[in-house]
Amino acid sequence: MKKIVYILMALLLVANVSCRKQEPFATAEAGDSPRILNTDIPESSGGVAPRLLSIDRTSNFNFTIIATPVQHVTVRWFIGDKQVAEGTTIDLPLDPGVYTFKVVVTTVQGKETSRTFTVGVRAVATDPVATLGSARMMGPGSVASISGTNLDQVAKLYLGETELTPDAVAADKIDFTVPVGMAAGTYGVYFEDAQGARYKAVYDSGQGDYSDYTIQVSANPLISGSSFRGKPGAAVTLNGVNMEKVATLNAGDAALVITAQNATSVTFTAPSVDGTYVLSGKAEDGSAILFDGQESATLVVSSVEIVWTGSFDVTWDTAFEEIKTTMLAKLSIGTIIRAYVSGEGQGCLCTAWWTNIITGGSGDQGRGDTPIHGDTVLTATVTQDVLDRISSQDGFIIVGNGYTLTKVTIE
Repeated sequence: MKKIVYILMALLLVANVSCRKQEPFATAEAGDSPRILNTDIPESSGGVAPRLLSIDRTSNFNFTIIATPVQHVTVRWFIGDKQVAEGTTIDLPLDPGVYTFKVVVTTVQGKETSRTFTVGVRAVATDPVATLGSARMMGPGSVASISGTNLDQVAKLYLGETELTPDAVAADKIDFTVPVGMAAGTYGVYFEDAQGARYKAVYDSGQGDYSDYTIQVSANPLISGSSFRGKPGAAVTLNGVNMEKVATLNAGDAALVITAQNATSVTFTAPSVDGTYVLSGKAEDGSAILFDGQESATLVVSSVEIVWTGSFDVTWDTAFEEIKTTMLAKLSIGTIIRAYVSGEGQGCLCTAWWTNIITGGSGDQGRGDTPIHGDTVLTATVTQDVLDRISSQDGFIIVGNGYTLTKVTIE
C-alpha cells in the first residue's frame, strides 16, 4: 500500500513540474514584445518591399497575420498612410495595381512591430485597360483620346470626381472633351459601364503588373520628354499640349528661334555649336514651360547621331539586325555610317541579303569583310547606290564573326 501511495505522489510531482515547465511557452504576457510569426511573408531585399502575392481583380486580398502575444495586441493594416483594416485577418477587394501594405502589431503597453510587403492585382481579360501614351497630357477644352482594350464597354469616364460622357467609343479608343473650366492638376481616371460598374483606369506597366493611368491637365504648355537631340543649326520639334502658347525657348542663356508652332508641337532651330544645353522656356503668361513636369530639359546638339548603343556579340549565326528596318529613313547622300566594334575577327556593313552596302559584293570571298583586331570602326559613306541597295534588299544589318558591337552612329 505504501508503494502505491509513493508512486502516486511521484506521478503528481512529475505532472506538476511538467505543467510549470510548459506554462511560459503556452502563455505570453501582456508586457512581452510583439512578434509576427508568419513564415509565408518574404524578407525584404535591399530596402525593397517583397511581393507577398499576385491576384486577379476578381479575388479579394485575403491573408491572416499570426502575432504574439495574441491576446494582448491590435493588428492594423495600412496602404500608404491610410488604414484599411483592423484584426488578424484581412479580406479586401482591390482594383488592379500594385499596393504596398504595412501591417502594424501593437501591444496594450504600446510596443510595436511591423512588416511591409506588396500585393499585385491583375486586370482580368474582359476589363477595360488603357495604354500609356502622350495623350496623358491635356488642356482644358481640348479634344483628347485614351487608347486601350475593351474600351467599348465604357459609357462614362471620370477625371477625378468630374463625370464625362465620351464623344466617341470604340474597342481600342475613347474620344472625349476636357471641360473648359478644368483646374490644372493630375487626375486619376475611372471608367464606368452601362450597368454602373466602375473600373479604375490602369495600364500594363510590365510583367503583369498594373499602374494607375492618370491625366495631367494644364492650360499652359506641357512638353512630352525631358531629353532632346538635334544637329547643329537643324530643326528640332517638341511635342505636347497648348504648344501654341509657347512664347520663348532658351538653350542656356541664348534665345532659340521658333520656326513653326501649333497646338501640339513647336519647332526651333538648334544652336550651331555642338554641346549639351539646358533647355527652358516661358509661356505667354510668363509662367515656366514644363518638360515632363520639370522646368527644364536637356538638349544635346551634335553632328553625330547615336543610332544604337549597347553590347551585341556578332557571330556567323547572329548578325546584328536591331536597326534593319529603321536605318534607311535616317540616311541621305553623304551620310557617314560608323559601327564601333572590338574583338578578333571580321565584319561588314551589309544589306539584309548579306551584301556589302558599298561594293555590292556578296559571299564569303566577294563581300569584302574588314579584319577586326581590338578596337575597330567599320565605316561607310552613303551614296545613291547605297540607298538603293539597302531599300531593295530588305534593310541594313551588320555581319561577321568574333567581335562585339557597342555603337552605331551617323553624321
